[in-house]
Amino acid sequence: FLSAGDSAEEALLRLPRQALMLYVKAAQSLVFNEVLSHRIRTLGPMAVPGDLVLDSGSGHLPRPRSGPPLRDRRLLPEVVEVTAESAEGLCLQDCVLPLPGSSVRYPTPLLAA
Repeated sequence: FLSAGDSAEEALLRLPRQALMLYVKAAQSLVFNEVLSHRIRTLGPMAVPGDLVLDSGSGHLPRPRSGPPLRDRRLLPEVVEVTAESAEGLCLQDCVLPLPGSSVRYPTPLLAA
């Protein structure tokens, strides 16, 4: 497409939607993996204040591991920031890291890095 004189944007818009979404998901995965690697290198394997965890007291049920994704955000668990007090005993596996997106809440320690 680019050899036909199209701009990069025009070439991308000519791709089938499924192919375009595959590239978007691959880019999200790349950014997620780089951010997680940076998080582990700089802050270590334990939770630190500002990390995000699922709120166990929210009364919401976590998304089932199988089946279609939930479309109703009210059914998703709330995400809260780890405090200095709550960080004790938490490890990185207790934390959540969102996929990159436009309306995503990111952990405070990663915003400062």
